[in-house]
Amino acid sequence: MINNQLFDQQQKLLEDIKKQIEIIFSDENLPRNHSILREIAKNTEGWIEINIVLTYPNLQQLTEDYYTVAESLKESLLLVVSEDCSKIRRKEKFPRLEDLDRRTIVAQGFPILTSEKEITDLFKQYGEICDVILLVDNKSLKFNGNAKIVFKQIERAETLIASHIQPIFKMQPIREETQNKTITVEFSKTFIDKVNSQRKELKRNDKDYSTKAYVGNLPPSETLKEQIQEIFHPFFPQLISDIQQDQITGEDFVIITFGRDIEVQQAIDNINFSNLMIYGVIIHAKKLMKNEDEEIKNLKLRSKRLIIDDIPKDCKRQEILKIFPNTNIIKRVQNFTDDTRQSQCAVVTFETDEQAKDTLIQIKRAEKRFGRIQINGSEVMILFCNEGQYHRLVNKELASKANMNLKLINTDVNAKVKVMLFGISPITTRQKVTNELKDFHPSRVVLIKLGTTTNQQIAEVDFDSLDDAQDAVEKMNNREIDGSVIRAFIDGNIMEYQTQVPQMKHSSSIRQQRSPPRQQQPSIIIRNLSNNTQDQNIRDFLRGINVQRISIQPDQQSETGSRMAVVEFNNISVAFQAQKRVNGQFLKGNVLQVEVQDQYSQVEFHVMLPDKKY
Repeated sequence: MINNQLFDQQQKLLEDIKKQIEIIFSDENLPRNHSILREIAKNTEGWIEINIVLTYPNLQQLTEDYYTVAESLKESLLLVVSEDCSKIRRKEKFPRLEDLDRRTIVAQGFPILTSEKEITDLFKQYGEICDVILLVDNKSLKFNGNAKIVFKQIERAETLIASHIQPIFKMQPIREETQNKTITVEFSKTFIDKVNSQRKELKRNDKDYSTKAYVGNLPPSETLKEQIQEIFHPFFPQLISDIQQDQITGEDFVIITFGRDIEVQQAIDNINFSNLMIYGVIIHAKKLMKNEDEEIKNLKLRSKRLIIDDIPKDCKRQEILKIFPNTNIIKRVQNFTDDTRQSQCAVVTFETDEQAKDTLIQIKRAEKRFGRIQINGSEVMILFCNEGQYHRLVNKELASKANMNLKLINTDVNAKVKVMLFGISPITTRQKVTNELKDFHPSRVVLIKLGTTTNQQIAEVDFDSLDDAQDAVEKMNNREIDGSVIRAFIDGNIMEYQTQVPQMKHSSSIRQQRSPPRQQQPSIIIRNLSNNTQDQNIRDFLRGINVQRISIQPDQQSETGSRMAVVEFNNISVAFQAQKRVNGQFLKGNVLQVEVQDQYSQVEFHVMLPDKKY
């Protein structure tokens, strides 16, 4: 009894193996199977190693022994086995792909939830059906409502097309749509010719423009890239990337670059319609849009921060936290305005980069199943936020609060992060500033006196961590110390601050004003100038230094009637460099006195002439 059961199990296994291999070598599948065809072409008699067929996943689940495969095919009417049981081939010549197309029709107009079985049941009344292939949308790679139906006999396909019959698809009551669907049919070649003739070339500013194609869900193979090159060769690609791994699904993919958008469309339309296979896996391609390309590159980063783009205006912290599976590992949520995208965004900081990566992968897997994550009904994009990007957003936000513009000059995220403290009282000591910042572990604190006019000081404070610098800024900004209100910014090697200088009208009424305008850019004041001092004299002293503006006018503080010059720069450090060079120098017999003026100090001067820019 036990022996009979074992025998029956063995016979069933052999029958299952035979069935799987005959599907691979069938008239319907073999002309589309690129991997098998290239192996058959290597042998004049069409033999192929059984070990190659054993790489197919469906067959690997049944056996990994080539002799068992040979045993299962002894009674096959389609295939023969070599004497040494290591190779197989078809008994008869297989049809060409062109012959297969002649008995293939395309049925159009099915609801997107229609199954292969439902389509087979509808068309089997017109003849024996060998295969039903669901065609896919070129963007989503999901069923697009059209299907290829392969008949056993050419005459059956020809009769159906010639009859002009439009089959009626009766939908199940559980579907949302209740009306029946009229299905149109035409020959396979007629359909693809129509698609090719209706294709239009897009312009670069079109939202669907792209010169790249994405080919995913590829089977593992040492010759995979070679086969991709062979399949896409007729469409003249410019570049085929190396095989890459999807960070979310773990699947292999390649990116193929073409010269023009219309070339991408042509390749994708024809490849998806042909349903070519590599080791039994149908090859599908889709356009790779710019945001998808950026997302692929972004997922290779390592960061403990995620950025959420395109969030609704005035989005609250709690609304952002709802989209995350575990909020206990989130350290901080910050909202910003992203000027480069003209949209609102949020940066979410985790304790570690591993936590950020695991969270992003969970989100991306959910998006593959259910579509883009939404906040208050608006789709958002969630990616890694690198340090340079975070620096820019933080500085933009801080500068915006102080009516300042920022110009990015360096994004060396390995350098120390510098915080600038402005408006420090002249009686405040370095030790007091250090004590205020001790919780944030500053690596260096330097106090700098600005000059005789303001008696104020600024502090340059270095931090090893951007998080510590950010926390220090949040504490110190608008904090009052020794009667002075402190203004704090992240500055130094990351960003350069440029203030907005209001345009002044040079009218007689302005000339009479005694109240000074607030100086908006880092500058130096050069005093004790003679009355015949010209702009060029000052420029000679400052040769090699980038001067933004020079204004020479009477010095209201001078008892001798001398003049002064206000020289503006785009960076406070450049102003100190200029002070060091000019202070104490002689010009036309006078010793020059120079002080640095920061953007929060007031300078008393009258506008006599239009400013000159250099």
